[in-house]
Amino acid sequence: TASAVSYLAPVYENGEINEKERLTFIAFQFSAGACLTNYLSSGAALFQFLEIPIIVPLIIILIFKLIATNIIRFYAMRFIK
Repeated sequence: TASAVSYLAPVYENGEINEKERLTFIAFQFSAGACLTNYLSSGAALFQFLEIPIIVPLIIILIFKLIATNIIRFYAMRFIK
């Protein structure tokens, strides 16, 4: 997320995106970051014990990442002027 924020600062300062778009992008980058990292690094040791395909937990993480981003988007539309 640090690289995403460093990329986002000049884009926001140049006026290419507004506050709501910046908030949505940061929420997308931030949500599930730890889940993805732990799943792909620490979870790799457990892959051989999983009885489901490896892709299923990853898809669930990505779906919830999109849900969390849209919750922030709706919050921004409702409460940020």
